[in-house]
Amino acid sequence: MKALLIASIAFLNFTVCAQSQEYIDTNYILRRQYQTDGTYGYGIFDDAKNKWVKEGLTGFEISYEQYFNSFGFCDIKINNKVAFLDYTGKIIKVTNYDDVGAFQKSGLAIAYKKGQKNTIININFEEIIIEPTYDYIQIDDHYGEGNYAYVGRIYKNQNGNYVDRKTNEEIFPDKDGKIYNWEGYDQADFEVAAKKKWGLIDKTGKLITQIEYDEIGTSGSYSEYGWVVFFEDGLCPVKMNGKYGFIDTKGKIIIPIVYDYVHNFFDGFAAVSVNNKWGIINKKNQIIIPINYEGIFPNMGEVPASEEYPYFSQGLCPVAKKINDEFLWGFVNLKGVEVITLKYDRAEEFNKKGLSLVTFLEEEFYINTKGEKVKNLEEEEE
Repeated sequence: MKALLIASIAFLNFTVCAQSQEYIDTNYILRRQYQTDGTYGYGIFDDAKNKWVKEGLTGFEISYEQYFNSFGFCDIKINNKVAFLDYTGKIIKVTNYDDVGAFQKSGLAIAYKKGQKNTIININFEEIIIEPTYDYIQIDDHYGEGNYAYVGRIYKNQNGNYVDRKTNEEIFPDKDGKIYNWEGYDQADFEVAAKKKWGLIDKTGKLITQIEYDEIGTSGSYSEYGWVVFFEDGLCPVKMNGKYGFIDTKGKIIIPIVYDYVHNFFDGFAAVSVNNKWGIINKKNQIIIPINYEGIFPNMGEVPASEEYPYFSQGLCPVAKKINDEFLWGFVNLKGVEVITLKYDRAEEFNKKGLSLVTFLEEEFYINTKGEKVKNLEEEEE
């Protein structure tokens, strides 16, 4: 994991009009326009109408074609620094950043500059973190909302030394800040291996949790730069001292940090694990399905934990127990009662027609919510 490196923005005298714009869909693309002599300028192309709407733009560079975001501007480079161009072809801001990430629906983006810490800017191109102090920042980009960001610092133990995140062994930097006597790692890998602590900030830059968590989010939420924050049903998974729980949007612990693993809430329910067994809880931490199943919700291992898949469909949730090294699936209702016997090699959630595709003794067919065989696979596909 490489550190994101940022600096303060240098504002020049350009009028910013983006703040007044609504979040809208756009089909505009900034593209190069080559001349017969081999030189080129830039133009703005309407992809929906298949025509140029602005031509002959110069004085900046782009590496690839740039899509205008839903606030009506895109980023360009002037003298290798980031600037912004609106959909009319007007340069609306020049900065001294080396790069800027995508703007989310909240109007926030991460900005970067080599040699300094990362920060977040809004669509007025103002920093919401006035004095960057965090080693890492990642905006919640779940469906592009971006209302929160997780922030992190490289952890030091009570002796003031860095700690390996996997072994918990101390890492000793020398006088020049380089790492020595650290088998298996070189200096470039230091920030990947070093233990970190995480917290949350809101879109105003206010810290809403202490920087004390080992993780924020779940495994399906992993991105290039770290764990991405996902609030589902107003709650976000956090990890501390090897256990998981949930916090709300104010940073308050709502579900105690006692579970070995968790998946996100959806429709008021979340899957939780203790001692390699799974069950379902509600937002009051009441157990809905007992935590004694080896499998729960068949797609859980196949889709990101951030994806919106209900645990219950038609009031039933697929669960499995491991018997003689085989997973046998059935269904449990909202009262935690097994209403369809755990005997199937595979069982999908019920669809809108009230049918579940199951496999039994190598035969695929559909059952209804009473567990009765109603259709073969071929009949349903017809």
